[in-house]
Amino acid sequence: MLRKRDELQFPFLFAHIRLRPEQGILIFLSCRTRDVETLLVDKIKTEFSGQFPIKEVPFKTGNFAPLQIIAEEDDFSPGSLYIIDQFPFEDFYQNPESMESQLERLTTALNIARELFTSRYLKCVFICPPEVEDRIALKAPDFYLFTHYTASFTDDRAFHREIESLERGGQDKRDRISFFDEVLERTSKEEDKAHIYHELGELFYQLSEINKALTYWQKSLRIFKKSKDKRKLSTVLGNIGLVYRELGQPKEALRYHKEALTINRNVGYLQGQASQLGNIGIVYREMGNLEKALKYHKEALTIHRKIGYLQGEANQLGNIGMVYYDLGQPKEALEYYENALEIDQETGNFQGKALTLGNIGLVYSDLGQPEEALKYHKEALTIHRKIDYHQGEALALFNIGLVYRELGQLDDTLKYYQKALTINRKIGNLHEEASNLGNIGVVYLDLGQPEEALKYHKEALKIGRKIGYLQGEANQLGNIGLVYSNFGQLEEALKYYKEALTIHRKIGYLQGEANTLGNIGAIYFELDQPERALKYHKEALKINRKIDYLQGEASAMGSIGMVYRSLGQPEEALKYLKDALEIHRKIDYLQGEASNLGSIGLVYADLGQGQEALKYLKDAKRIFLKLDIPVPEAFTETINRLTAQAK
Repeated sequence: MLRKRDELQFPFLFAHIRLRPEQGILIFLSCRTRDVETLLVDKIKTEFSGQFPIKEVPFKTGNFAPLQIIAEEDDFSPGSLYIIDQFPFEDFYQNPESMESQLERLTTALNIARELFTSRYLKCVFICPPEVEDRIALKAPDFYLFTHYTASFTDDRAFHREIESLERGGQDKRDRISFFDEVLERTSKEEDKAHIYHELGELFYQLSEINKALTYWQKSLRIFKKSKDKRKLSTVLGNIGLVYRELGQPKEALRYHKEALTINRNVGYLQGQASQLGNIGIVYREMGNLEKALKYHKEALTIHRKIGYLQGEANQLGNIGMVYYDLGQPKEALEYYENALEIDQETGNFQGKALTLGNIGLVYSDLGQPEEALKYHKEALTIHRKIDYHQGEALALFNIGLVYRELGQLDDTLKYYQKALTINRKIGNLHEEASNLGNIGVVYLDLGQPEEALKYHKEALKIGRKIGYLQGEANQLGNIGLVYSNFGQLEEALKYYKEALTIHRKIGYLQGEANTLGNIGAIYFELDQPERALKYHKEALKINRKIDYLQGEASAMGSIGMVYRSLGQPEEALKYLKDALEIHRKIDYLQGEASNLGSIGLVYADLGQGQEALKYLKDAKRIFLKLDIPVPEAFTETINRLTAQAK
């Protein structure tokens, strides 16, 4: 048992409750007034709302026995936290004769609590006067020693200072880390150490220090592998999977998530199964294997619906929406997002609601409705700020910047990207900081400032390497390659692209591999090595077909078509370009459609079929103008030349 009687008690209290999420715990909190008791209950509810059910059982219930009520509950759940409160303070202090009877009733209650703790893993917080706690320590020392944590909140001034600090965010994760370091020094039992290592991993993960999180979770894993607590083992495995995913190592992530899934299936833990199925789906999506991602997310959705877990259902609906978005099917994505939004609103899940609004905004951008997209992103931003979710705020700011980029308002884009970067630096989110830096680099390239772009991409690359984020490292190597390509330094670009390709292959990120193969193919095309270009583009096409990434497939086909045109094989060129056009129309990607139409027009012009060429080129021009995108110079020149010839 640990007692804490000085200031900064809330981190210790919260940590003790969180430390044993699926096991029993007995906690005594002492105070002398109803006001303090009410605030205590409120802070516990605020901290743990959404993590597990919280039930209040009033102390003054008939002949008492509030714990007897718990024992007889049909829906008693070891995962619930029971708070025994509403102690009759006034009667206790004003009527000394009642003190003995109150203490007798409490002793009866505690006997029931001990039985429940040992047989049903009761998680219980008692709130009572300090005199009651002292009496229990004196009259029932065995039970008192059995208690896991006690804290006194009898100093009103200190208590209210801590409440104010808590509301300002003063009780940060570093306090909790210090607490666990202190507890570790006094802990000898291996399983208790495993729980502490797990909590330390959680805290470092929240601080974006994911390598430290990995170290602690691996320590925890070594112990839990020897224990009977299979649920906890599966949780730790899943958490390690999350770290490897963030480190851009999807193969390792999959290995851990699948091991966690197997354990959850063996013990029949449905919620754990659904959680790991969802995690596996996310990894497959990030690898670009969208059909597999869809399969796992739909399986997770089925389980969440079966057990009636609405938040899990909303999460999976959102994940399925993301897959359809990546598949180039924005209307299907929108349908799933709107279903998720409905549940988020019904359950009061503001964070989920804001994230879903952001996803809907991305769909409207894809549908060519930037004003509608802005409306959703700004609504998401308002909610994130209201609930103080800084990571979400940064994401919403980035999404707003993304819309302004699509509108060609690059100064506004930079303003919002820089705001997102500032927040991610403030909260220490290195992963997103690197991502923001890379995106700012892309904007500077759009602005025709390649030197500035290179500076940002290299800074992002440095962070990616520092935190071991391989996928981010590969992405920035690709971006640097793109900048050198714009400089006309094609050999330098090739060097960076090939380095990126090596990493994508190492971590098994197929979509990144396909994109990079396409970029290398484009460089060889510019270097007037069409046969080499063809080889890389066909490799990219093969991977895009394997992962069912339609937009990537169409892009590779378009590139292959243009290589065949340069090789003087117009029939082969037309075949690939028309196949690409069909896919772009199928997925409603207008810019890709316009590009293919124009390229087909150029091939028909090569064949001397001027009227056919003009038909395709004018269709392409109409779409580019509709999208407010400059018409490629080659298309405009060919239209002018063929129009003049026709006269």
